[in-house]
Amino acid sequence: MTMNKEITAKNLEKFFGESTIKLIAPKKFLAFVENVLIEQYEKIVEAIINKEAININPLIKELHKNNNILMKLLEKEIKIPEQKDILIPEFPKEFNIKKPLWYKPFETDKFLEIIKKIIQETEFKKEELSIGFYLNNDGVVVKGKIGMVIKLYAIKLNATGDVSVNWRDGNLDLEGNQDYIRLGGYTESVNPPHYLFKTSPGNDLNLAVLAKEGGMASGRVSYWFDNE
Repeated sequence: MTMNKEITAKNLEKFFGESTIKLIAPKKFLAFVENVLIEQYEKIVEAIINKEAININPLIKELHKNNNILMKLLEKEIKIPEQKDILIPEFPKEFNIKKPLWYKPFETDKFLEIIKKIIQETEFKKEELSIGFYLNNDGVVVKGKIGMVIKLYAIKLNATGDVSVNWRDGNLDLEGNQDYIRLGGYTESVNPPHYLFKTSPGNDLNLAVLAKEGGMASGRVSYWFDNE
């Protein structure tokens, strides 16, 4: 009985539950194994068709014998390389890397000196002053100095009654009128060398106060004198 090898192979795959079995062995040997398996399968099928399955024991013994022969051949023909046959390259202990011609070492000390110099040049070195005031009409808050300007960087103002106030550079308005009711007021500040406003050289920093029914303007200002 002659059987189609392709159909037989598919039936074997279905029987054994495998569809992707891969072996590394000589081509002639694999062809021999294929022929033996197909021949055994053909004998089983032929015995069943001819109703000889009742006395199939001799065939089963033959199949077991062939199976043992195949296993021994497989052990002989299929070789798995040992670990000693595999060469793993060693990681280099040193890298021969040369510095490019343009390379120059980073001078940390010199860099820090430059940063320090910049900080020193921008450091605020003026004397910071502060004075309180308590006025119910126009008055001088900070007395001016000849040739110096007053730079104001912080203000706190409280109203103990209804008042209208206005900061002035001598007799010149620095801000518009600000009206506050009793217990009103405000605070404002920046960090030196920034400032809120400044006077002209030699002028006083004045606060014009228009009080109603005994109102008062009180508080504190922080400032420094500068050349310009």
